[in-house]
Amino acid sequence: MITFDERFFEAEVRNGFRVPSMMKHSWAADLELLSEIDRICKKHGIQYFADWGTLLGAVRHKGYVPWDDDIDIGMKRPDYERFWRVAREELPAGWQVINAYTDDDYMSVNTKISNGDTMQFSQEHLNRFHGCPFVNVIDIFPIDYVPRVKEEEEMQIELVNIVNNAAIHMHDPDTDEASFWETVRMIETMCGVTFNDTQPIFQQLAILGEQLCGLYGPDDADYLTAMHRLIGGQPYYVSKAAYDEAVMMPFENIEIPVPVGYDEILKFKYGDYMQMINCGGAHDYPYYKEQAEVLRNMLIENNIPLSAFYFEE
Repeated sequence: MITFDERFFEAEVRNGFRVPSMMKHSWAADLELLSEIDRICKKHGIQYFADWGTLLGAVRHKGYVPWDDDIDIGMKRPDYERFWRVAREELPAGWQVINAYTDDDYMSVNTKISNGDTMQFSQEHLNRFHGCPFVNVIDIFPIDYVPRVKEEEEMQIELVNIVNNAAIHMHDPDTDEASFWETVRMIETMCGVTFNDTQPIFQQLAILGEQLCGLYGPDDADYLTAMHRLIGGQPYYVSKAAYDEAVMMPFENIEIPVPVGYDEILKFKYGDYMQMINCGGAHDYPYYKEQAEVLRNMLIENNIPLSAFYFEE
């Protein structure tokens, strides 16, 4: 368990942005999740890197970006595939691995690691996660290889988009069922696969999309990509050398691995990344907004002071 100075949990202003005490407790809980991921990665020789806002925070702030509320990490596709499989066996009881393979209604580019599926108030849980009762999640993003041959890259992108669009349109009430199944059979022919009609077709499409994203390996490529950006039309290419190895950097009161080519990566993602701009994130801030509202109502109904869980009066 990570040790924090009690002052860490106090509300403070960082770079002109006020970070409340509740967020500090959630930050600490996220770092506990990360420590468990780190343990599994070290045991199995899996490399991971700080990514997205977490990478920016490590380089620019030596910790969280003040207006960020979660941790993002990345793994090159082979490590990513190995990790989520071993994690299912090795994470603590009650923790979850959520991705297209484990959830028949999930379609996203990443794997989520959570410390549960509902708020928890046992003393054991609160002690482990520094008083934070919320469901905390770490996002793990696959880093994929881009084939050297441009025609192969274009074909890969086209196939992924066809498969993903079929899965998305499946839930559209205006989708014609006959047309949908015609598309499914076309995908089978194009990709050389046979779907199992007794299994959820949405999940099978989502898994196929994942497999197509990881079609190429290190021997086929000079560049790496965030495939969700590439198939979305962004020319997202980072040199393979940028991820050759990790270097350790301070992050709050621990150290985390960042790609050796972090400068190239951050310039590509954010431009002048040392410029202090709050550009928001990929979800509403804070991530625990709905959980906090439920918790607030519970405390009020039971005449418990809101300050017991770091609400500000």
